Amino acid sequence: MATLTINTTAGQDARILAAWRARVGDPAAPASEVKAWLISQLKGLVRSYETEQANLAASAGVADIDPT
Repeated sequence: MATLTINTTAGQDARILAAWRARVGDPAAPASEVKAWLISQLKGLVRSYETEQANLAASAGVADIDPT
């Protein structure tokens, strides 16, 4: 399985975690919640994109009717 890696510094980690804790209103929220949220966002992004592409492909295959 391929791996997508995001590298951050310790300082960036602290800033990300502080922002996450403020956003969710939990001063003790663990970094694992940030990871879970990022994964959820990526899943939603890919699902949305692929659904859009599938809809476009399906729509392209529908022919208009030509009643007279």
